Amino acid sequence: MRTLEGAHFLISGLLSNQDLLRILRLLREGKVNVNTLHAFSYGSVLDHLTPNVVLDFTSEIIESDEEGISVGWRILFMYVHDDDEKFKTLLSTFRKILHLPGLLTNGKIDCYEIQVVIKKLIYFNDDREHLVTSLTSEITNSFDGRLSLDQIRDLRSYVSILLDSSWEHSWPVLSGALLSSDKTVVYNVIEILEPSMITEETWLLEKIPKEILEKWCKVHENGPEILSAIVPVMADRDEQRVNIHPLSKYLVFEHGYSDRVLSNISRRLGTFSWSGSLIPFYTEQLSIFKSFKNHKLENVRVWAHAHIEGLTKQIDLERQREEENVLGL
Repeated sequence: MRTLEGAHFLISGLLSNQDLLRILRLLREGKVNVNTLHAFSYGSVLDHLTPNVVLDFTSEIIESDEEGISVGWRILFMYVHDDDEKFKTLLSTFRKILHLPGLLTNGKIDCYEIQVVIKKLIYFNDDREHLVTSLTSEITNSFDGRLSLDQIRDLRSYVSILLDSSWEHSWPVLSGALLSSDKTVVYNVIEILEPSMITEETWLLEKIPKEILEKWCKVHENGPEILSAIVPVMADRDEQRVNIHPLSKYLVFEHGYSDRVLSNISRRLGTFSWSGSLIPFYTEQLSIFKSFKNHKLENVRVWAHAHIEGLTKQIDLERQREEENVLGL
């Protein structure tokens, strides 16, 4: 079969169930470091064994210690690779692993592999609604502490899959997090849900019908303020002008009495990346504010006119600076 050399396994020939039991005995006796068992995820060395045999093997690895979770996952992930029948047999095991505390944020399992498994679980699971709800809850459970940029990126990708699959069951959980009294939880869910303030890339809540989010704002007193912190402001551009995002427009028109709503909209408009002249960017912002200068609410009119005045001055200053640069002044 195999030899143990320098704490590394050299595998040749077909492994039997008895071989795996011997390896587990070595693991229990502390003669093998669990990380060396990664060798069993390569080269399809377990492909000839039944899912139940592989499950028994990996279950003990997973339960051995914290490092064993990622090792057992990797062995299982490669075992079911391109084999949906094996995956369906082990579906409940993958689901159980994903619900282990901290697994979605500790970075020990590759984000891409987790994405693949989540998609397959949703596709093959008869109880999709409960699965989406429980996985979204598992994600929001990690919001009670400060998250790194890598963790936010990974969690955003998982939330995207869940919203795509069944926003009806994912959104209520995310809504609860947004309305939490815990400021850290609210901060983290906003970080996950808001589009990049630099690129205004795809917005996760775009998957939810506009009327659902509008109703949410009416039902929850602080809903408009929260939504204004994460909604994109600029929508598609046409040849004539830049268009404001429908939800941003709704928030200003219907909830413009709130200074916090208007402040959040301004904040999102005022952050962008650029190269070359700033004038086109200021001009786009100017067109947005001009669309509100005759609003029915005085609060919105005052807000719009203040930004129109400020941006007009910025454009004049930028134009003067560019002219001086051309003249070499």
